[in-house]
Amino acid sequence: MKPVPPEVIALLVCPVCRAEFAHDERWWRCLACRAKYPVVDGVPVLTPEARRPIVEDR
Repeated sequence: MKPVPPEVIALLVCPVCRAEFAHDERWWRCLACRAKYPVVDGVPVLTPEARRPIVEDR
């Protein structure tokens, strides 16, 4: 599967807070609320139900 084109990435925002993402092959991470969303078969699952909180390292 092809990666998500940069033009499309620029349009995608967090479904909860509408902020931008940082991403890698496994997760898309919201830069504002710090939630993360899984990538399944190369496609980011950006639904509130798929949201996972980021655990802070202490």
